[in-house]
Amino acid sequence: MLKLNFTFKPFNLNPCYTQAEKMYNWGWIDKHDLANDVAQGTLPASEYERITGDKYEVSEGTAK
Repeated sequence: MLKLNFTFKPFNLNPCYTQAEKMYNWGWIDKHDLANDVAQGTLPASEYERITGDKYEVSEGTAK
């Protein structure tokens, strides 16, 4: 009988966060864009706070 063994290996998303930080520093995206990424679940709130220096707060203008 065929036995499958799947092992989950988490992805290292740090390069994605670094790219978001670069785009923010270059002025290509702003805090609202990063807040949308947090609301959509593609950027942790801790990374938002690290990149912008501001505490992340949920607002009406962000995507859900």
